[in-house]
Amino acid sequence: MTPLEKFDYKIKWMAAAPIAVAIHSDLSKKGIDWCKENLPSHKWVHKPYTDVYEDTFYFEDMQDAKNFSKKM
Repeated sequence: MTPLEKFDYKIKWMAAAPIAVAIHSDLSKKGIDWCKENLPSHKWVHKPYTDVYEDTFYFEDMQDAKNFSKKM
């Protein structure tokens, strides 16, 4: 996929119904590293500081979100 295709793909599934997983902001680096190692870049999105001491990761697939939650 080209960068533009990845961007368009993310826009589509983020608008539909992404699965959100909130984690403590201290774990954001660990979460980003896990996502980079285990998922293609177009299947997840990281939004920092979505609440006090909280970052949110959005996933296209429920199974990816469950696997991520188990590791955090």
